[in-house]
Amino acid sequence: MNGQPWHFVVIRNPSIKKQIAEIKNRYCPVEKRAYEADFLEMAPVVVVICIDRDRSFDRGIENSVLAAANLLLAACARGLGGVYMSAYAANQPGLAEEITKTLNIPENITPVTMIPLGYPDEVPSPKELRPLKEMIHADRF
Repeated sequence: MNGQPWHFVVIRNPSIKKQIAEIKNRYCPVEKRAYEADFLEMAPVVVVICIDRDRSFDRGIENSVLAAANLLLAACARGLGGVYMSAYAANQPGLAEEITKTLNIPENITPVTMIPLGYPDEVPSPKELRPLKEMIHADRF
């Protein structure tokens, strides 16, 4: 529907990156506490992908995730590394609220995802992928 609802907040300021990491850690689910967001402070750039709710036709999450995927693919093609991180959780509205306040995001705009970007320090080992026959179904499940 060509709403083009995206807004990208590019964060380079170390103190803002620190604030975002602290917010992310505060709202981290118990099962993910071993993976603190402190590394956000070391990333040269953190891109927060936001959605204008008035232009997203009730598809804000989907629009943001698609923008994040495209950003990650484009970054990889240029030799950059990045990681997808949530800036929104339906069961924890405080996460997006605090990010909104910290970044002075207008009321009708919602932060949904964030992507720290930089040149990787190492090449990750290949991941073992599930066989396609476990995931692809012809005509019916």
